[in-house]
Amino acid sequence: MKTREKIIHTALKLFNQQGTKAISTNHIADEMGISIGNLYYYFKNKEEIIREILAQIAERSQDIWNVTDEQIQSFAFMEKIYLHLSQIQYEFRFFHNEITALMMRDEVLKKRYQTLHKLRFSELELLIKKLMDMSYLEAEILDIYSNLTESAWVIWTFWITHLEINQREVNEQEIRRGVEIIVDLFQPYMTTIGKEKYATFKQKWNLVRMTEVN
Repeated sequence: MKTREKIIHTALKLFNQQGTKAISTNHIADEMGISIGNLYYYFKNKEEIIREILAQIAERSQDIWNVTDEQIQSFAFMEKIYLHLSQIQYEFRFFHNEITALMMRDEVLKKRYQTLHKLRFSELELLIKKLMDMSYLEAEILDIYSNLTESAWVIWTFWITHLEINQREVNEQEIRRGVEIIVDLFQPYMTTIGKEKYATFKQKWNLVRMTEVN
């Protein structure tokens, strides 16, 4: 792993453990055993490090909502969404927990996040439209799908904050539960075949979770 990558890796670990406010560039350099000058060669300040972490989030999330017709027909896309959303939420949990404060402190980060938000939101909308076109979601959802999509996005963005406020442990199991809630928003609007496919998938998913716990 190159020095630049090590800096990001170390910063992410410390941010997740203690939050960004408690961690300075000196803390990151000390944890790595390098001089602060060496760190500044790659990043001028903590804000630049956080911006790079956002770029990693963008890269990791770029294919979440882009699914093929074959994946939709087999409902394999559900597993892809479950796994990717859960992993990203957990690995970058500090960012989702502090997003509002981070944007208030860094206008550059704010603009980049807003751009990413719009892109991912539009991708989610396209997926929902595709599910309607393939008769897995009721056509009547067209009038309210924007509200459902926005609700799903709010849960996705602030689920970790919700856990923190309620003093619940931020772990992979709790994050996966948040993803389940997002998907369950759309269950009442699934067609009969959509509900059957989702039930089959969810049974499989729960069995995987039970195996992991044991």
